[in-house]
Order: sequence, then structure tokens, then C-alpha cells
Amino acid sequence: MKLQKNWLVVGALAAMSLSACVAGSTTSDTTTTGGGTQGLIATGTLAANIDSKDITLDYSKADVTVTMVHKQTDAALACVPSLTIVAELPTTKGAVNVHMCKLQLEFKAGFAGQGLLLSGAKFFARQGIYSGKDLVDTVDCAGWTTEPVKTGEVVYEYVPATDPPTIGMNTIAQPYAGQTNAVMTNVLLKPTGEITFKFKGRQFKTKLDTLNFKGDVTSLGDPNLECAKTYHDLPAWQLPDVNPKSDGVNTTYGLEAFHGKRIILDMGAGWCAACIAQADVATPIHEQLLAQGRNDIAFVQIVDVTQPELMFPHTAEPLMKGAWAVHKQVMLDGSTRAGDKSDAYAYDYDGRFMGFFEGNGTVYTNTYGDFIHHIIDAPKDKPDFITCATGGKDGCKITDAP
Repeated sequence: MKLQKNWLVVGALAAMSLSACVAGSTTSDTTTTGGGTQGLIATGTLAANIDSKDITLDYSKADVTVTMVHKQTDAALACVPSLTIVAELPTTKGAVNVHMCKLQLEFKAGFAGQGLLLSGAKFFARQGIYSGKDLVDTVDCAGWTTEPVKTGEVVYEYVPATDPPTIGMNTIAQPYAGQTNAVMTNVLLKPTGEITFKFKGRQFKTKLDTLNFKGDVTSLGDPNLECAKTYHDLPAWQLPDVNPKSDGVNTTYGLEAFHGKRIILDMGAGWCAACIAQADVATPIHEQLLAQGRNDIAFVQIVDVTQPELMFPHTAEPLMKGAWAVHKQVMLDGSTRAGDKSDAYAYDYDGRFMGFFEGNGTVYTNTYGDFIHHIIDAPKDKPDFITCATGGKDGCKITDAP
């Protein structure tokens, strides 16, 4: 379902509350059908500072496409679990009509009450011209800074954040909520929030609030869609955080405190050389993520009750003082495993179990680093499951997510 090329790009409009459900009425802020193509409004910009330059890109003449789905239902309102917007500026390369400055925003339903959240985004500072799947040429984004990479596409990607941008939109009521193809006019989409883009160590921030979209769109209805993500139950325990460098020091809590983040949980001890080696691998990786603006990964350790202070110099992460065995995880084969020395468990943003590193008291640090990076870089929609046996001696096995 593609938005027609005569979409409206609207800037500098007042803020609108987020809703992941769509309802129609006769007001200008509601989804309607019929009435033909809406007129064009030529405003809307994207501002950034990079290379000590203030840059403003005008998207008022952009070609825009929207891909949207809704949960087909007999209820009063239909929710929208997924929405993608692509805006790119028309230009020419020689005698050929091409596009530049492509901006792609992907929104997906968050947990109940969160509405649609930005799940992915790309900005093309240099955009490819393709013949089929073959890259035959590129076109630089006019008005953008000179990129140090001289060849190929230059695509900045969204750095995930704990508090991602959202998007406000109209509502869809009956009869459109029950339609397989809901054809709507006068739809208004209003992104809100700040986003960080990164490409090979270079990054910039921009606010999405001044780029709004209005026009005709068709949403595909599917009765089997889920309106919101569902949390999986995390292993339930609570322990005191004893790390003086942790924000939660001297408080008692459990993994539920990290809902909405990817979690890497270690079983450590101050007297365990392998455990300290694991912390020394994890700490610089986490510091690098934070320097990149990524605060969506939580590193946590259950530290043995004996000499936990020996772990303090090696990590600033929560050190939950207690017995490893308090952590019990149902494994893929249906068995239940209690935490043990040097083990590590990984959980996805929705709490789903997504990885296991079997420590056995011996840790191959290169493999443990690979385990962490795989968890960090795994796609959001359907990440793989990673298993590393015997401390990573024989590498890690990647399988389909359960």
C-alpha cells in the first residue's frame, strides 16, 4: 500500500497526541474516504549540525510513500501496528530523473499504551542509482556537507534510544476499520522527538517535529495483527545492588527494572578470574555504546556474596548481591537451568530469552565479546538465538529465534 505521489508534507504544525489507533469523523483531523486528491502544502524541513555546519534540508517538494497496515476488526477503532514513511527529493543526474536525500522512518507498535514508536530510520547523504540490484551511480544530497567517504552510498542509520520518537496520526473508525483495503484521504502524520543518526563514526542529531505528512493513503487490514507488543515474563527475583558506581546502589530490585531494554545478565564473583575477565570485556563495549548515544542495552551481574567489592573496579553496572541459583531460566529444550559461575543470559526488548553463554568457570574472552556484539546488533523484529557452550571454546551457535 503506497501513498500517492501527491502527498502533503507539512511543517511547523502544533503537537498532536500519539495514538496507535485510527477513527474517522468529518473534521479536518480525521481520516475520511472519497473527495479526491487533497491539495499540496509545500513546507517541512529537516535540520542538523554536522562538521560544525548548520544544515537545513527542505522536503516540501519531496516524493513521499507510506506503507501502513491496520488490524481489521469489528470493533469501533482499528489499531495500526506498523507504519513506514519514505520521503526523497526529485532531481536529475544527466538526463535521468532520480532521487536524493532519502529519509526513511519506520514505526512499530510499542507495548500497551506506548502507541507507535520509531523502530528504524535511514538518511541517505549519498543515494544510490540502481539498475535492478546493481549500483550503477550515486547522487549526493544537495545542501548536505561533503562526506569523507568518496565512493558508494552514504547511509546514516538510527541509533536506538530508550525513549524513541513517536508519531501522531488520525484515527480509523467503522466502516474503514473492518475493511481489507481502507482508502483514506486527509490523513495527517506527525512525527515527534529527537533522533540520532550514525554512519561510520560520524553522527548528527535532528528533531522530527518539523517534518509532518498529509495526504491520501491506503492501509491494508489483517485480523491477525497484534496491536501492541507483549512482554515475556522475565525470571523473577530481587536482590540488593551493591555497586557504589551504579545508579541503583543500596536498593533492591530485579530484571523488571530493565523492561524495554536488551539485557545481558552475567553470573560473577569478585574472587573469580573468569568473571572479572567477562566484566573487562563488557565494560568498554557498554561505554562505547553510551558514547554513541545508545542507552537501550542493560548490563547486569548477579555477584556472589563473597568479596563482591573485588568486582567494583571492573564495572559500573548493577551488581546484584546474591546466589547465582536464584536466577532460573527455562531453556529451549524445556529444561530449567539455574545460574552458575560465568554463565550469561540475554533478553530482548520484550523480555524474550534470546541468548545463553555457558561459562563453566572458563571464559574465552574473544568469544564472549562476539556473544555481546551479536546480542547488541541482532535485529529487533526477529533476532536470532545465540548459544555459546563451554565458555565459548568452540565458538557460538546461531539458530532461529524460538
